[in-house]
Amino acid sequence: MHGGVLRADTFRDDTATAQGLYELSNIAHGRIINPNLSDFKYLGKFPTPPEAGVNRRMTSNSIESREKLTLLGDTSPEAISIRLRAAREAAGYAQQKDFAAEAGLSATTYNSQEKRGAPSITVMKILYRQHRIDFNFVLHGDFAQLPGDVQERLFEALSSSRP
Repeated sequence: MHGGVLRADTFRDDTATAQGLYELSNIAHGRIINPNLSDFKYLGKFPTPPEAGVNRRMTSNSIESREKLTLLGDTSPEAISIRLRAAREAAGYAQQKDFAAEAGLSATTYNSQEKRGAPSITVMKILYRQHRIDFNFVLHGDFAQLPGDVQERLFEALSSSRP
């Protein structure tokens, strides 16, 4: 380090990596003013950002199209049913009976919940704790708080279920 700014050569040895990450954190949080970020270059020690090389399957990335796809704000049983099905599919369960088994429910009980748009607390816990899909998405269509990989799977499931 020189003058409170991390130099590019800090990343050349592994012993300095932790210190380098600490300094980058300080830069990101405004604790180091006016860093010379042009000195930094990627040396292959960290994964590339998810945007690099990811195959985007959505046709549109606009917030408006995503809100429309998730039926944001629509709390009708029909909308909840659509999102619940997408959540199940995004979690990797093509068949209701397989998800029901994971949740400890009979297939007919889960089928009824999905069809009526009335998920039980047990179903909501399974979706959140094991698949990172929270109740805000299922009940309200709010996707902003979900991790990016979960959002992508949900949008794909919602897109494939719509005509």
